[in-house]
Amino acid sequence: MTDHEALPCIIIDSNAWNFLHNSGIELNSPAFENFDFAITLEVKREMDCLSGRDDKAELYSYFSRQMELLGQEKVFFGFFDSEFGEDEQRSGGFGYGGFASVQERDFIEDNSHMIKQSKRGVYYGNEADLLIASRAGGTTYILTEDNSKNGPFKKVTNIINVYQANPMTQAEFELYLKSSI
Repeated sequence: MTDHEALPCIIIDSNAWNFLHNSGIELNSPAFENFDFAITLEVKREMDCLSGRDDKAELYSYFSRQMELLGQEKVFFGFFDSEFGEDEQRSGGFGYGGFASVQERDFIEDNSHMIKQSKRGVYYGNEADLLIASRAGGTTYILTEDNSKNGPFKKVTNIINVYQANPMTQAEFELYLKSSI
């Protein structure tokens, strides 16, 4: 890979963290230096809901350690929306959020009918998945275990499916990523 080529970005969906943890994958391993791992605001919020849960203590500890390497979560730029509380905003402001591309905005608009009326936590059903899936394309991929249900992930091709019941070694995971991109 040359200096001017962007590394493939792999956005880790909240359910993929179970696979990574069960596999003992360390994202800071030299094996993964050719990948740019990231999470979105939606994933961060979903994972933060595990904080303080005894049954998820190991998973949340693993997630927190890995997050130190990933840096700030990805969030679309936008302004305060009075429909949501301050801690439920869907976008970030100046210095925090990035502009959505035309393709990302089109994907969200074209698939907004998938958002359900029922709210689970911060997001309505499929809302977080829609925002995450909108980022898939070009050199950006979504690592997920969301393999069977209908929803926004079924509308994109840059999906890398994993299964926590089928853990991999670091070497196997590296080869799997390379073959999936």
